[in-house]
Amino acid sequence: MTTYNFYYPYRFRQQTKLFGLVYPLFKEYGKIGREYKRDALIQSYYGEVSQEIKNSKFFNFLHYSHFEETGSNIFHFKKEILELLQQTDVSAIQLKNIQFPYTCFYLSLRELALPLTIATANDTIIDGVYIEFSKNDNDYSFISFEVCGYAESQKEMEFANAVEDKIYASASLNFENEENSIAEAITLNEQIIKETFENKKATNKNKEREIDFMLEEYKLLKDHLNLFVNCILYLSSISPDIKEIYGEDLPKKLKEKINKADKEYKQDKVKKELQKQGFSTIKIIGNSFVNTNNSQQIGNKELAPHWRRGHWRNQPFGKEMAENKLIWIQPTIVNKEKGNPTQGHIYKK
Repeated sequence: MTTYNFYYPYRFRQQTKLFGLVYPLFKEYGKIGREYKRDALIQSYYGEVSQEIKNSKFFNFLHYSHFEETGSNIFHFKKEILELLQQTDVSAIQLKNIQFPYTCFYLSLRELALPLTIATANDTIIDGVYIEFSKNDNDYSFISFEVCGYAESQKEMEFANAVEDKIYASASLNFENEENSIAEAITLNEQIIKETFENKKATNKNKEREIDFMLEEYKLLKDHLNLFVNCILYLSSISPDIKEIYGEDLPKKLKEKINKADKEYKQDKVKKELQKQGFSTIKIIGNSFVNTNNSQQIGNKELAPHWRRGHWRNQPFGKEMAENKLIWIQPTIVNKEKGNPTQGHIYKK
C-alpha cells in the first residue's frame, strides 16, 4: 500500500528546527533580498555554519515559501506513468508549448526510487522536485528545479541538525525567448556555466568545491530533465489522469469537517483552513496507467524487446486551426513477451 504522506515539503515544515520562529522572519528578509540579514538570521538560529549550509537553508526556505504562497500543490506520479514519461523525447519542445499549472509546485517522483547520487548516504533517493517558473526584466525566462531527496537511514535527523546531509540539488533552465526549445536552453546553460567558470578563479579549496558541486547539480538535472519536463507537459495535456486526496496524516476531526461541507463554497473555506494548518490535497497522477503497458510487434519482423520512443505532437485546433495544443503519443515496448528492453535503448521509428 502506498502511503501518500510526509513528502519533502511536509518533512521540511515539520522537522526544521524552530520553523515557526524562523519562517516568518525569513519571508520578510527574503522578499527584500537582504542577503547579509538572511545569513545573519540563519546563523542566529543554527549557529556557526558554513556558507554552503547557509545557502542550503536559504533555498529550502525560499522554495517552501513559494510553494506555500501558490497553494501547496503536490502532484504524485505513479510508477507506471513515470516509466512511460522517461521514454518520451522533449528536446524539440519550445517554451511556448509548456503550460505551468502553478508558478511553483512540487512533483513527487518517489515511486521510481531514483538514487540521489550527490548525497553522502547510499540509500538517498529522489523524493521529488520543486518546479518554479519566472521571468526577469530582460524577458529571460527561467524554469528552476530543486531536486529533493531523503535517506531512510537519516530521516529522523536530516532536518533537525544544523550540519545536514546533502538532500537537494538546485539548477535551472534559461530561455532567451519563448521560441527557444529545451535543447537550445541546455546549450545556453552550458555556455553560461562555462563563462562563469572562466571568470571565476578557483583560488582556494572552497571555490573548487563550489564549482565541483555546481557541475554535479547540473549533471543531475540533465540526467533527469526529460522526466521533469514530461511531467509538466502531461499536467497541461488534454484530460490528464488526476485524482485528488488528502494524506493519511489528516486528523479525524478535519476529515469529518471536509466530508460535511456539502457545498462548493463551504469546501473551499475548509480547504483554506486546512492549508493554513499545513494540510493540502495530494494530486495522484496516472492510476489508469497501472498494468496497461501491452507488448507490440512491428509488421512481420522479429525484433528484440525495446522501447519505441514516445513524443509530443503539436496539434492544430480551434477556429481555422489557428491554435495549437500538445498531444502525447505514448511510448510502447515492442516484443515485451521476449523479455525486458535494454535500459536506455530507444528505438526511433
